[in-house]
Amino acid sequence: MTHNEPERVMELVHKIGDNARETITNLSDIVWSINPANDKGEVVFSRMESFASFLLSSKNIQLNFNCDEALRKMEFSMETRQHLFLIFKEAINNAAKYSNAKQVNVAVSLWNGKIKMSIADNGVGFTVPKWSENGKSNGSIHNGGNGLSNIRLRTDQLKGNLDIRSSAEGTTLELVLPLT
Repeated sequence: MTHNEPERVMELVHKIGDNARETITNLSDIVWSINPANDKGEVVFSRMESFASFLLSSKNIQLNFNCDEALRKMEFSMETRQHLFLIFKEAINNAAKYSNAKQVNVAVSLWNGKIKMSIADNGVGFTVPKWSENGKSNGSIHNGGNGLSNIRLRTDQLKGNLDIRSSAEGTTLELVLPLT
């Protein structure tokens, strides 16, 4: 860098700041997920709702969050709550950044002895990538991000099922995970 490029220097400073904030957030998520005090469903689902409410309200997107009381009373393993929260977080981030939605509906329920989570928005939709045998997409959306691939990987690690449907009327992500 030379002194004659103040715009470039500021761009790099902002990028460093963004990366530092993202790293701190990721570390906070890891610390939260390994703390045994957070095993209870009430804690897990309250954190999910709080995260979504804060992020979506900053984009003027209405959140409807519904969770079965039975799930709120259950306890979850560290792996399950970590992956469930990070899948949720990625889906909410995608809706906030790319959907142009006015509303996001989240439903978490017990379904045939499994956790079923549905996240639906009324946004603009996107082309859902095709997945190969190794879980890689045929190309990513949103400027080369890894979000959908990470969701797929986390779902596979929990031996769950993932269905993503998207059209010009919005996107729905449905996740079904075994209870562990």
